[in-house]
Amino acid sequence: MFGGHSEELAEITEVFETLDFGENQSILISGLRGAGKTSMLAKLQDAARENQWLVISDDASSGLMDRVMETTIPALLGTLSPDTRSRLTGLGIWQLDAQWEYVDRRREVKPLLRRDLVALSNILQESTPHGGILITIDEVSSGKVRLRELSRFALEVSHAISEGANIMIVFAGIKVDLDALVEQDHTTFLRRSRELDFRRLTPSETRYVLAETIRIGGRTIEDDALELLLAFSQGYPYLVQLAGDYAWRHNASAEEISLDDAHAAHGRAITAVERRVISRVYQDL
Repeated sequence: MFGGHSEELAEITEVFETLDFGENQSILISGLRGAGKTSMLAKLQDAARENQWLVISDDASSGLMDRVMETTIPALLGTLSPDTRSRLTGLGIWQLDAQWEYVDRRREVKPLLRRDLVALSNILQESTPHGGILITIDEVSSGKVRLRELSRFALEVSHAISEGANIMIVFAGIKVDLDALVEQDHTTFLRRSRELDFRRLTPSETRYVLAETIRIGGRTIEDDALELLLAFSQGYPYLVQLAGDYAWRHNASAEEISLDDAHAAHGRAITAVERRVISRVYQDL
């Protein structure tokens, strides 16, 4: 179950059907660790693929540009029809063999990510009128070296968009790191991005996520147990996940999750968050 942000998710995924980008050409998703940023990226990727969009998904670690150009995009070529790959070969950007399998990148012209993206977008438009390219970059970091590469990457995407490529790009990370990215010299277009700040789920959203997950799993939960999970998870998505999981596993053979199960989950979940999240945030500080 993915809790919250239903309105934003509906607005963004509508682009995959209409190509009406509006404010959704570039998106910055910020929030605490465990707030649901990566899950949101996964939801967007699924929706894009369902609408025949191409998806480029990676994280902001070193070597991003090379991975996308030398591994991810060639892999995407393999998902296209032979006829589409044939037309791409005619552009002189990629070299394919007789079975239309990727062999190598032609070097007559210096390889540029923007050329790759424009070529893919144009060819995709011929077969899928509302098709485009979704690019998601997770784990944005404010380290100088990584920011420099991210800045170059964003500049290439910006050029591709300015040349008419149908691209949505989404960056996810801690807000201070996203702010540092936006302030780079070549990321001016990101300053006009739509910003989503992932905070806590509302009590009603939390209750729904817990109850619905348990229902889908084929069990029930006592009202008092559900209210206790709701109270101590405080709408923090990762803690909600742990609370439900530990309560579920405490007496897994029972048809109903009890108040005792919820009490048992309480201490374990809080301890896990302290060790896995809070202590790491403290070390960063």
